[in-house]
Amino acid sequence: MLRNGKAGSRQVVPARWVHESIGPKDREAVNPAEPLMGYHYQWWPIVGSDAYLARGLQGQAIFIDPATDTVVVKLSYFPPGNQQAFVESVAFLQAAVAN
Repeated sequence: MLRNGKAGSRQVVPARWVHESIGPKDREAVNPAEPLMGYHYQWWPIVGSDAYLARGLQGQAIFIDPATDTVVVKLSYFPPGNQQAFVESVAFLQAAVAN
């Protein structure tokens, strides 16, 4: 996903699919409870950023920031319904790549 579906010189995932999957282009929030996130094809674009993530159960995530060539795999556990912990995790990941 990080390099438009390429691993070295090999195209593993079609670049067009990668481009479509990290939309929507306007990156509007799709859920009022999650104002930081858009959604498309199992990927959650971060509003106001080129970064996006895949979300797992109870706080697990794969965070990708093409601007800084960064991928972070986060293994964790949040109690069910703990939205604040997720929002804080995304803010931390964004701050980490900003430096």
